[in-house]
Amino acid sequence: MKVEQNESKVKVLYIVGTGHSGSTLLNLILGSSKNAYSLGEVAHFSQSGLQQCNCSEIISTCDLWGEYFSKFSLGDTEGIYPLKSSFKEYLKFMFACLLKRNRVGLASLFSGKNYADSVLYNELLSKVKGSIRPGVEILIDSSKGFNRLFYLSTLPGIDLSVIHLVRDGRSVIHSYEKRGYSGFTRIFKWLLINLQIDFFCKKFMKSKSLRLSYDQFCMDPSLALAQINSFFGLKVDTVKYLDDVNSSVNHNFAGNHHVSRKKIESVRCDLAWKKNFSWLKATMLSVLLYVPNKIWVYPSKKKLKEVKE
Repeated sequence: MKVEQNESKVKVLYIVGTGHSGSTLLNLILGSSKNAYSLGEVAHFSQSGLQQCNCSEIISTCDLWGEYFSKFSLGDTEGIYPLKSSFKEYLKFMFACLLKRNRVGLASLFSGKNYADSVLYNELLSKVKGSIRPGVEILIDSSKGFNRLFYLSTLPGIDLSVIHLVRDGRSVIHSYEKRGYSGFTRIFKWLLINLQIDFFCKKFMKSKSLRLSYDQFCMDPSLALAQINSFFGLKVDTVKYLDDVNSSVNHNFAGNHHVSRKKIESVRCDLAWKKNFSWLKATMLSVLLYVPNKIWVYPSKKKLKEVKE
């Protein structure tokens, strides 16, 4: 099923999920589409003036982002909607998801706010179409945060579509632990965040969202890209996508710099947790995460057959 299009709004494809879920790689590949342009993690925009863009310039002097950084840092808006929310605001989101019947009802949570996301998307689209890629119709934002998805879904000027990206919880935990984070707390965050996203998408974005297993994507990228093309109307070359990514200059920022600033040789699953976790730890995590991994990450043979058909 292909998502419905609204020609009068800015079309934004938002990638949502937990950290270390593979969004940087997916964002770059989808950004090779002839009718889409990947922006990176827009939620970090207001705080990223000294970060380096993938074009090698810092954000505040980049050809694409520079003028907007100055404008939204010094203008009359509150900047870009932040990635993190207070616990009080987080609870409001949760109760709103349970109590509100549609996205119109969710907008009341942001009354009185003057964030500039719609303006930024509009101006970026005009500039990209005018000087970078004339055929662009869709902007890709890989910020991942659930609260940002919640906010963007309430904006009347955005035609929002969503990819809920889920990676095997064991790989996510291993990735966090390599960087010094507690794997124990990340287990529950991985479960909670994906449950929230799954519930939200089914209730408010059912015809506009697609859940994508990062692990299945790595196993058969061409099949997954064909599905994404069909659902969202993208035009990613399902055969030469890596050549397209490696041969183009993009203006992504934030995300995994080890992926975004190097030549991508191949797409493959990282199963290092099997080697680095103890037998006991691997077994405990496999048991604990069996059901959510089975539902979100590893579809049954029947479901895989349905996707291929």
